[in-house]
Amino acid sequence: MELDSLRSSLESTLDPAIRESSRIMSAVLVIISDAVDPSVIMTVKPQSMRQHAGQVAFPGGKVEPQDGDLLDTALRESNEELGVRIGRTEVIGQMDAVFTQSSGYEIVPFVCIRAETSELVPNAEVDKILAPSLEDIFSSSGTSPDLGRVFLHGGYTIWGATARILEDIGRRTGLWAPL
Repeated sequence: MELDSLRSSLESTLDPAIRESSRIMSAVLVIISDAVDPSVIMTVKPQSMRQHAGQVAFPGGKVEPQDGDLLDTALRESNEELGVRIGRTEVIGQMDAVFTQSSGYEIVPFVCIRAETSELVPNAEVDKILAPSLEDIFSSSGTSPDLGRVFLHGGYTIWGATARILEDIGRRTGLWAPL
């Protein structure tokens, strides 16, 4: 699928206001790049983290006092975790919020599509950077009795909120349909 087609499938109105929630408000940035074989940037969290240790995630995190809105959170966290500077005008859409079941987060995903991504420089919150093609991710879909919907890449199992965000991307773009 070409980036222009992905863009038209994932474009939406942004509503990044921080709302009152019984959960911990957070935001992630879904960065899709590479004009030839669109891929998505994800991170592997270090085993030393208190929450989500060893899990595959999109760059992002919880709202901090300096964040004006959820988009600020996603952009700040992406810059901190990957050293990538993305402007608000580069963000083309906002997806439906997803919820973590054990850690109490409400995660609002934002989408950015770039023809190229500059060199990524991970910080201490990132053990590894993954950039699987969307085609590879959606062809690796399966289910697990313990984890529900999963996607596989490079020996990693992608599950939970990250898998639910991928499902939403797959449905919106027509690249994936549930079994």
